[in-house]
Amino acid sequence: MRLYSITPDLERYLSVSETAASAAARPAPIEADFMPGPKAKGWSPIALEWAVDAGDVVADVPDIAHYGAGEFAVRASVADLLRPALADCAEFLPATFDGDPWFIINVTNAQPIFDADNSQRRLRANGKPSRLFTRLVLRPEAIGDGRLFCAPGLAGYTFTTDQAGSLLQLVEQHGLSGLKFTPYQPA
Repeated sequence: MRLYSITPDLERYLSVSETAASAAARPAPIEADFMPGPKAKGWSPIALEWAVDAGDVVADVPDIAHYGAGEFAVRASVADLLRPALADCAEFLPATFDGDPWFIINVTNAQPIFDADNSQRRLRANGKPSRLFTRLVLRPEAIGDGRLFCAPGLAGYTFTTDQAGSLLQLVEQHGLSGLKFTPYQPA
């Protein structure tokens, strides 16, 4: 089983964000909104739009769009392709885009692959550790369910493997765009 990190292909594809009106209509976010784990309880559907700044060159529309750190957004037809294999690895949280049904994919499957003792974080100018690493050590042998998962201690990182039913396999099988899969190379 080979381990892959998942990143959005932001050089080629658009990402999505919550509309200002949608954000203003719901309560202020709480810390749990930014933490990994289940969010379906208490979730209210949000409205999405393409995240394009003035002066940006408009990129292609992806099948799987970047939404937030470790989260993705998909239209209903793509969710229908992914949900049967990934429903116990992720929540498909309702959203809309121009009135059409979309879903935020919130990864809930956590695998203990992060080796904090042997990894080294980059230091910011003020001496505090950053989220980036000069050396990231993972333990692929600790993966139980590698279809789609996050790793405790690695906020914003999302992973998959090449096992049957994995996100990588589904993306390849259905020719879906928007993501990059980078094989893990031990440090």
